[in-house]
Amino acid sequence: MATTDLAAEKTGLLFDKQLDTMEGWDLFSGGAALLAEARIKRPTTAMKPAEIKAHVDTVTKDLRDYMASERAKAWKKKQEDAGKVVNNAALNAKIEYFKGVVGTWSDDEFSNNIIDNLEPPQFVIADTNWGDKDGHTYFVVIPDPITGEAKMFKKQEPSGKLTALEDKWINTAWQVAE
Repeated sequence: MATTDLAAEKTGLLFDKQLDTMEGWDLFSGGAALLAEARIKRPTTAMKPAEIKAHVDTVTKDLRDYMASERAKAWKKKQEDAGKVVNNAALNAKIEYFKGVVGTWSDDEFSNNIIDNLEPPQFVIADTNWGDKDGHTYFVVIPDPITGEAKMFKKQEPSGKLTALEDKWINTAWQVAE
């Protein structure tokens, strides 16, 4: 899947899904206009999943940077309202922190969108024992649509929502319960 050119229609659909997801975020007052500007740049050619992601990242950079900046400003106001002084270095560090947070949201949503729409094979490797009568969590391995490498996810049932896990989950020593 990672090395396959997806048809232009599928490329556009995945782009739209990603931006639809971003529309559900707290965009602050100026975010809607930045999102609308990004939508104009919908791809019209076949692309590999990594190329779609790179395109989404490029056309939404201004939006993601704006969101990080607005979150940092809200943090600064909260700090100052509590009587603390926030210097420019601290504010800039917080902006960089929020860029990482927003980037992670975008990456996770892209993974979920592409996996939901391309439906790669999923292998349940563990029952986490987390859940109740309304839902359950499993560990699954799915080929990363960007790299083709195995990637581990938490899968919520019955919703099917996937959350990418850190590599430590793949590289840990596992014990088999019989």
